[in-house]
Amino acid sequence: MHVILKGILKGSVIALLLGFSGYLGVFFWLAFVEGIRDSATMADIIRSRTVMYYSMPYTLASVLLACWFALRKQQEHHNIIITGIVLLVGISITVGPLKMASLHMNYIPIVMAGLLAAYINKKAPFNLRNL
Repeated sequence: MHVILKGILKGSVIALLLGFSGYLGVFFWLAFVEGIRDSATMADIIRSRTVMYYSMPYTLASVLLACWFALRKQQEHHNIIITGIVLLVGISITVGPLKMASLHMNYIPIVMAGLLAAYINKKAPFNLRNL
């Protein structure tokens, strides 16, 4: 049980840190490159569908990378760890303090990354923990 919780926490923390860094990257890009100084305009742009669609590949890649790091040295219970990571990341964008900093607000890339990580771990000619 300790191994499962360690993998879930490690993957969730990595996914949340990557997601928050993506949010900060978009924020600073809007503030400095685009020259937008009005906070209401920034909030409207960050919450727009365009930014949400642009952030989907980043969200997919960050959760997939987090699952890879979480499974890297695990011997078993891969599907439980991936499910835990997907659930914790999904809950974090729904409730809690990270709801305000959520860039994507869409569960599709999070679930797709979990399914893709499970598929890669099961079908890949190499094993994730050997990398």
